[in-house]
Amino acid sequence: MTRAADRDHRYERTLLWRFSLVGLVVTVAAAAVLGYLLQRVLVAGALQSAAEIAARHVTAAVRPALSRVHLAGPLPPDVHQALHTIARRDLKGGGIVRVKIWNRDGVLIYSDAESEIGARDPDNRELLEALAGHTEAELSR
Repeated sequence: MTRAADRDHRYERTLLWRFSLVGLVVTVAAAAVLGYLLQRVLVAGALQSAAEIAARHVTAAVRPALSRVHLAGPLPPDVHQALHTIARRDLKGGGIVRVKIWNRDGVLIYSDAESEIGARDPDNRELLEALAGHTEAELSR
């Protein structure tokens, strides 16, 4: 082999090495991004499913104790006590930590944390989504 042929051969190996290294970096980066996105989609789906199950459970437990009249203003003491009993007895064990009932005006008419009752939040994004028929939940750690 001549010197020029030897130099061309080394250049080709260096070029192949660079191409392989860039290919490896691109493949690993693409796999990491795809894995991250897939993980986010799976977690979001699991959380949405858990929220829908919890919403059905809360609705089934609370609906018999409420009527449309109750949603207009402050709850009568007997209804409040009935909801409090339901929240403590039926809902706390199913992974449900807080129970809040808002009316369409953005007023909190029931909460298991009684100091929050009467709070107003008409611009609450989660409340607006819930009123539009979407299941909303908040994940707490």
